[in-house]
Amino acid sequence: MKLIKVTMLKFCKAKRGFYSLFTLDCQKLNNLTNLGNLIRRNLIANISLSFKVNNVLFFARDNSVDSSRFMILSEYFPIEHIRESFVEIRKNLENIIFYNSNFNDDYKVFLAYLITSERDRIVKVINISFYKPFFLCNLNHYIFELLVSNLQIKIFIKIII
Repeated sequence: MKLIKVTMLKFCKAKRGFYSLFTLDCQKLNNLTNLGNLIRRNLIANISLSFKVNNVLFFARDNSVDSSRFMILSEYFPIEHIRESFVEIRKNLENIIFYNSNFNDDYKVFLAYLITSERDRIVKVINISFYKPFFLCNLNHYIFELLVSNLQIKIFIKIII
């Protein structure tokens, strides 16, 4: 019986991808080819499908006014109560790493939404909700910052494979 213990020491993000440093403890393993094949098989088995943000819709509502309706906003419309432009917010959404372990061939499109509340000033990935179960790798990834508390933002995100 061949036993291999894999321990991840460090996980870091670089400009061109993610890098991991791990140690391998082998019990009675003499042939290094077997070890290489075992690692290769595990890496190939755990390849996730690539998901990409395809479409983003922005809505806003001013809570200080008695209107309860959200107004649709253009992606290129400048709004002074948000630190970033909508183009920058879209780029931040595109940099999110999505992983779905329950992938089914029937689903090629996934929907997500983000609604800010009055206490949300800095909005991160952890605020995103999905209609289907998803796993997000970088939960603390910054999306945008609200400069006022009476503005409520709603974002719908379309994710395709």
